[in-house]
Order: sequence, then structure tokens, then C-alpha cells
Amino acid sequence: MMPHLLLRVSASRDVPAARRSLSVAVGLTGLFYLLLITTGFAAAAVVGSGRIGAVDAKGQGAPILLASEVLPHHSTGRVVLITLVACVAFLAVLTAVASVTFAAAVSVTRDLLGRKGRTRIGIGEPAVLRLSVVVLCVVSLLLTTAVHRYPIEFLLAFSLSLAATCVFPAVVYSFLWTGFNRHGLLWLVYGGLSLCTLLTLASPAVSGTRYALLPEQDFNLFPLHTPGLVSVPAAFLLGWLGSTRPWERTAHPRHTTPGPASARSAPGSRIDSGKDAVSG
Repeated sequence: MMPHLLLRVSASRDVPAARRSLSVAVGLTGLFYLLLITTGFAAAAVVGSGRIGAVDAKGQGAPILLASEVLPHHSTGRVVLITLVACVAFLAVLTAVASVTFAAAVSVTRDLLGRKGRTRIGIGEPAVLRLSVVVLCVVSLLLTTAVHRYPIEFLLAFSLSLAATCVFPAVVYSFLWTGFNRHGLLWLVYGGLSLCTLLTLASPAVSGTRYALLPEQDFNLFPLHTPGLVSVPAAFLLGWLGSTRPWERTAHPRHTTPGPASARSAPGSRIDSGKDAVSG
């Protein structure tokens, strides 16, 4: 859901519009996850967790199994309901992929290249955006083809943790804290990215378990499957440290220069003024 939230923020006219749009998006996201949790409990009650786990250990086939059990077998309504749920699942995946691709293309166009980079190569922003979409899709297809035989379930937890680590604290600080600056953003993004990557590589999602990327290896030093439990609070801390930098305040004490009031109240100024008054 993070790409949808970011697209709403970037498409807003001003800060109040961005806050209203983000509030609506967060409300819809919360409602979606409540419905998702309700569907999961309903599938576990109607179908049974054993059958769901036999089909898919991650439970991603629960909506299809639930749709196949709520109506009688060999009925037209059952076939229509299963087809409808399958189409909704496919459209949800397609929408997520399209939003992630578009958000990445916008970031490449505006953040990496920028106005000067586009002027240097002599291509307008729409053309660069279309070219970025094509390049990202080609790279994604090549990577998918190269790793389709490997168990890459860990990428789901890694992508969610990475979004929660690098995007969520930045959005919260940007909207709720006026002292958040560029240094804090850089510390938050790069520090959170590095920590999330290291914890994922050292977690059971990469080695030591049956569904790991390397099940025959065992070098997991981090006991949790989700690194976001540690990386998200660390990202908040890094954003605060980068923005405030309290060590600079202690290392460089503030020196005050005498102003007009202090100059008038200085002993020398009183003597000089007294001399001028006497000589006058």
C-alpha cells in the first residue's frame, strides 16, 4: 500500500491537500486490512487451516478455497464466485505491480535525473518517464526469469520491512515534525536500508529453514523472520539523530556577540559617555 500513499502525496497541490488525501488513503488502507483479516478468519473457520496449509503454506490460496466452499458444489453460482474472486486477486496483483512500477519511474525521473539531467540529455519529462517504465519492466522480467527456480518468499517480508523502514518514518516525520531536515532523511533512508538488508541476510528467511532462500545453509544470526521489528524503530532514531545532531551542540558551544544593548551597558561605554557629557 505504500506506493499508493506516496502517489497520493506527490499528486497533491499543497500540504493541506496532501494531508487530506493521505488521511483518506490511510482510512481506506485500514479498512482493507480489516476485511483481509476477516476473510482469513472466515476461511480458517469454513475451510480449515489444515486444508489451507496443504494447498499453500503461506495461506495465499485462502480466498479461492473460501469461495469454493460457501456455495454448494456443481452449482453455477459457485463457479461464478470462484471466477470473480480469481479476477479480483489478479487485478489486485496487477494494480500493485503497476503502482510500484509507476512510483519507481517517477523517482527515477525526478530524483535521479532531475531537471538538469533531463536538460542535459535533451529529453522531456514525459519521454523520460515512459523510458523509465520500459527499462524497469525489462529489468524486472530479466530478474524474474533468472530467479524463478529459487524460493524467494523472503522477498515479501523484505519488501514490506524495507517500505516500513525507509518510507513510513519519513512520511511521519515530514507531516508531524517541523525539525525534520535533509540530514535526517538521508540518515533515515540509508541507515534503515543498510540495517534492514543486513538483518534480512542474517535472518531465518535466507538460511536455516525449509522455506529459506538457502535451506541447506545455516548462518542465521538474527532470530526473527521480519527485520522491520528492529529496523523501523532504528530508522526513527536515525532520523531524529540526523536532524538534531546533539553532539554538534555539545562540541560547539554557542558564542554570543555583544549587541547594541550590551554595548551600552558595558563599563567602557559608560565612562566614554560620561566623558562626552562632561566635555559637552
